[in-house]
Amino acid sequence: MYAGEITYGGRVIDDLDRRCLMSTLRRFYNPDVLLDSYSFTSSRIYTSQPEGKHISYVEYIKSLPTAEGPDLFGMHENAILTFQLHESNKILSTVTSIQPRATSGGGAKSPDQIVAEIAEDIMKNLPDLLKDVEGHSTSVLGPDGQISPLAVFLMQVSLD
Repeated sequence: MYAGEITYGGRVIDDLDRRCLMSTLRRFYNPDVLLDSYSFTSSRIYTSQPEGKHISYVEYIKSLPTAEGPDLFGMHENAILTFQLHESNKILSTVTSIQPRATSGGGAKSPDQIVAEIAEDIMKNLPDLLKDVEGHSTSVLGPDGQISPLAVFLMQVSLD
């Protein structure tokens, strides 16, 4: 464990962080890792691989799950439930915080109505050159005879 002290010791100044680091290093940095039967997790998904060709390591890596389970970090399986609950609450809190507040004006417009009016106003005020793009007018060609990037973008948008 001296390697952990030397490598990380100067960067880890909190006692709890040091304890966590040393616990992690004991799990992953020990002579047993060299045994073919060594497993990093209780689920035996993450194991020490026997010596072999490069392709065998690649195949093993491809077989691993795309998301790490909590057991890889020494946590109980319920840790993922706690994490997901916390994330769900955070998302709902964010959505709630950006919702429009109710007004007592009676005749106030909804946010959707306001956005629709702004979009209509922008469409009315577009220059004719941009309106011709939908019809693929030659007026969108640049001095080199190529269609401008803006025209290409607007044509793609009009196709959607």
